[in-house]
Amino acid sequence: MQIKEARGIYQSQIKDYERAKSDLMQRKQELQEKIKTTPNGNVIYQDEAVSLELSIEAVEKKQNAYQDYMDKLLEKKNNIVDMLSSEQQTESMKEYTEEQLKIIEVARRLMKGARVPQYDEMKLMQYDSSLYQMAKNIGAMVKAKEKEEYESLWADDEEKEREDPQEVADSAEAPVGAPEIVSAEQTVSAALESL
Repeated sequence: MQIKEARGIYQSQIKDYERAKSDLMQRKQELQEKIKTTPNGNVIYQDEAVSLELSIEAVEKKQNAYQDYMDKLLEKKNNIVDMLSSEQQTESMKEYTEEQLKIIEVARRLMKGARVPQYDEMKLMQYDSSLYQMAKNIGAMVKAKEKEEYESLWADDEEKEREDPQEVADSAEAPVGAPEIVSAEQTVSAALESL
């Protein structure tokens, strides 16, 4: 099961248990009113009070198990997102550094009076027009018998597509140890059977 799918399932379970707990708490409050207003209410409604208390405890226990698992899901997702983001930042810095080195190499080649592809010159000009002008001027002063000709430094560059860390994390495998999906009604029934 993927993290995204598991989050949806367990979030729904937590909400169902919240509603069930709220209903049980309301019934408990109503029962406490009955006990107060009825003579010998403690004795008459004792079994119902015990049943409600056990039901509330069972629902809270199961809800806490679901919430603990949700916390594990979110922690795993956040760890994956952080790891992928860090990798992407590292890759971006590497690409930026490589780009800077190419720019410097184009300037160096121009200063030697070599011929470089127009695309490379455009990259240098876009990066720093004054560096471009300086490299061209120095290159024009160099008297070379035969000017070297270079291939583009960007010829084999391809645009890399970045993965969305959130999507990758959502599609990752959910952690093991997921609590069994049980309806709140089944949990209450199981708690009352133990009486």
